[in-house]
Amino acid sequence: MAESSESSTESPDSARSRNWKLGVVAVVGLIGLTAWLASLPRPGDEPDEDETALVARLIELKNRGIALLENDTFAEADATLAELAEALPNDPIGSQNLTVCRLLALTESSVPLKGQARDAAVKRAHEALEALKTTNANSPVTALLSARIAMATDDETQAVSELLRATEEFSESAILWYELHSVLQYSDDEAKQKIARSALARTAELKPENLFIAKDWLLVQAQAKDPAIVDTFRTMTPLIKPFVETIRQYTGKDLT
Repeated sequence: MAESSESSTESPDSARSRNWKLGVVAVVGLIGLTAWLASLPRPGDEPDEDETALVARLIELKNRGIALLENDTFAEADATLAELAEALPNDPIGSQNLTVCRLLALTESSVPLKGQARDAAVKRAHEALEALKTTNANSPVTALLSARIAMATDDETQAVSELLRATEEFSESAILWYELHSVLQYSDDEAKQKIARSALARTAELKPENLFIAKDWLLVQAQAKDPAIVDTFRTMTPLIKPFVETIRQYTGKDLT
């Protein structure tokens, strides 16, 4: 991964969000290209010169696009990933990476977008998302990107609707459940808060080994005075064990 140009003042939530998005690009890029290469016709199992050149170009576009995203060069990344999407119109690798790029351009720009510039960025993000839906509609990542674009355009209702549908369809996807929790956790509406708590509970159930999620669930249980918090403590015990000595050294507290 290229060195990030993010400010050291970036919030943990923002950093986690950004790292996830870049992770999607890298993983999908690898899987997508591998699957596409495997589907190429290979007479005699040997690619011809044109095939070899095309493969090299696609890999170059994927790698360059990811590097540009890591360094917040969204306009250049957009052009690169748009070329990749155009070269692979029936494969989600291009359109998914381009959707991530345009979401980042909309939400992570160093200068907040306003007026016509923001309208244009929103339009481009939706165009990339619609292209992605034509090739990979039935995917938790597509649902997640759809919800995040909705939130970026202040459409919480659409984001929640998308996530409720997606968590029903992909009930084992912890990232979708956590996203639903994240969208609703600060709502003043009790019904929405209840959905947020249930979503976090499901996330913790799916990812009991994740210390970050366990910590969030522990806080929610503490606020609700939930007796099941004892079970959460038991789950967390082996997770924090590697950090016990460091915590003792810095705080003087023994968690054993």
